[in-house]
Amino acid sequence: MLVTEALWVKFKIGHLGKTPTFALMKYLLVLAFGVLVVACGQQCEKHSSSSPAGNPADSELTLYMRHLEKQAQAWRDAVANGGTVAVQPEMLDSLFTAVPTDGKIGDSVLFSNFGLAFKQEVLALNTSTPQDLSSHYNLMVTACVNCHRNFCPGPIKRIEKLRVSEGI
Repeated sequence: MLVTEALWVKFKIGHLGKTPTFALMKYLLVLAFGVLVVACGQQCEKHSSSSPAGNPADSELTLYMRHLEKQAQAWRDAVANGGTVAVQPEMLDSLFTAVPTDGKIGDSVLFSNFGLAFKQEVLALNTSTPQDLSSHYNLMVTACVNCHRNFCPGPIKRIEKLRVSEGI
C-alpha cells in the first residue's frame, strides 16, 4: 500500500494540471510491460539452454522418448531400404515405468491406452510381411502422434518426419 501511495503522491505533484490517474496508469503499464519483458527473456533463456543431448532436469520419460526417436529413425531406414525390423518387447516396458516430467501423465489411463496402442504397433513390425512393413511402420508413427497430441505436442513435427512412403 505504501508503494502505490508514494507513486500517487509523485504523480500528483509531478503532473499538476494533468489527470493523475491517467499518468499513474501509464506509468504502471510501462512498469508492467518492463517486468513482462524481463520475465519472458529469462524464460526463453531457460528453454534455449536445454540441449537435445540431455539436460539434468530432463525426466526419465523425456530421455526414453529421445531413445525411441533414434530407434524409430533406424527402423525407418531399414524399412526404406527394404530391410526388416526386429524389436525386443522388453525395450517398450520403460514407456510405462519411466518417470514423466509431469507426474500426472504416468497415472493417466489415457496415457496407458496410448502406450498400449504404440506397443501393439511396434510389435506388429516384428511379424509384418515385407509388403506391409511400411504401412505398419507408419501406423506406429501415427500412434506416437496421437499420444503427443494429448500430452506433449512439441515434437509432433519431428515425429511426422519419421514417416516413410507407402509401398516401399
